[in-house]
Amino acid sequence: MKYCTNCGNPLADEAEACEKCGNRVGQTAVQTAPPVKGTSGMGVVAFVLSIFGFLTGFLMIGVLLDLVSIVLGILVLRKAKKTPLKTGLPIAGIVISGVSIALCLLLFGGSWFANPSGDLLKEARGYYADGSYALAISTAEELMDEYPNSRAAQKAETLIADCQTAQAGALLEDLRTAVANGDWEEALSLSGELESSPGTDSEMLMECETLTQQAREGQEAAEAEARFQESYEELQSAYDDEDWEEVLESAEQILKLRTDGQEAEAARTMQAEAKTYFESVMVASYAYSDWFRMRENAGILTRYFPEDAGAQEMYDTADGQIMELGRQAVESFRTEYDAVQGITWYYPSNAPEYVNTRCYLVPYIGEDASGHRWMRLKFNYTGDRWVFYDYMIINIDGSNYTLTYESDEYRRDNASGDVWEVTDIPVSGSLTDRQEAVRLMMPLIAASEQTIIRFQGDDRHYDMTVSQADKDGIMDVLYGYEYLERQG
Repeated sequence: MKYCTNCGNPLADEAEACEKCGNRVGQTAVQTAPPVKGTSGMGVVAFVLSIFGFLTGFLMIGVLLDLVSIVLGILVLRKAKKTPLKTGLPIAGIVISGVSIALCLLLFGGSWFANPSGDLLKEARGYYADGSYALAISTAEELMDEYPNSRAAQKAETLIADCQTAQAGALLEDLRTAVANGDWEEALSLSGELESSPGTDSEMLMECETLTQQAREGQEAAEAEARFQESYEELQSAYDDEDWEEVLESAEQILKLRTDGQEAEAARTMQAEAKTYFESVMVASYAYSDWFRMRENAGILTRYFPEDAGAQEMYDTADGQIMELGRQAVESFRTEYDAVQGITWYYPSNAPEYVNTRCYLVPYIGEDASGHRWMRLKFNYTGDRWVFYDYMIINIDGSNYTLTYESDEYRRDNASGDVWEVTDIPVSGSLTDRQEAVRLMMPLIAASEQTIIRFQGDDRHYDMTVSQADKDGIMDVLYGYEYLERQG
């Protein structure tokens, strides 16, 4: 076997030329130098663009430069297969641009390909699908504010209208449920929301008005029932405590709310029992000439039973007696005029002129130049020894009441071998509970069989029995004060 002298390819014995390189058999191959490879201008441009693309890759222009660099590099490599060209620069450009694009996608791809308006629209639609219409509307409105000219904003506007309609429908359904369940407060709250909802149409409004009226009527009925039950409980409690005036007050309220039924009938029974009580006290007061108490009880009866002519007659009788006794008392008063203060003092006729005359309990009246009047009660201890009493114990027919005083209500002094300690308490006008208790005690003392006042000190005490003259003086001042006040 023989071989080609040019390429070394095996040849057949009868071959005249090499099938591979075409060299003729017996011809010596001519050795030629390899072709010189040139530099492509596109390859240089591709490399330069890749550098600029890498440096500006965080901008969109950098990615474009990298893409152009890769395209140019590929073109150069394809051309190099046919024409001897240097491929180092285009290959380097392709590699640098590829790395640049990969880094940009890794670092900034999220922001480049993000679609915030679409994301917001998707979020709003999700809320809508879940029935969270308020969230869907707020998200859609946010989208429209931030991306007003986007296609998503147009879709968001349609979504808002759908949400408003669906929201109104949900409110109407909740309103129906609330009315059916008797939840009147919730129903009225929902009706207000439905009326102000932009998705409410005229048909919804008509049904809303009907349901709202039902809710109002239901609420009024529930409140009336609650007031009735509260009044009935107060009535029962007052009856158990024998607080007869409160019985009349509560019974009147109950019968205004309801006239039929077991509770109303019970209220009438308790009301009648209370009326009987006041009538009996009124009659007993008349028998004992206790005109103040008689007028008070008759007044209660006329207030709750204005048609009761007998109670009105008893009231007028008691009031007439008080005015007449008051007129007589004023005529009997000892008066003193304080020219410096412009005050006229009215004392009962039995009141001592001097503080150290005796121990006594005396009320008195003051009147200034404007006609304003007030009443006070004076507890006076007089003796030859100090008691320095801290409080008083008032025993009215065997029942004890402890009475304290404020520092400005107490004073003491001495003269001519006598000492005196005086407590002077207001019993008219705006009073504290303690002062009011003293005022209520006055007619009890005046009507008592025996009242003893103990002036109690730390080391000793003194007992004073209230005289009948002082008791009469108490009633004279009570009548006289009433008369003066009525005269103006």
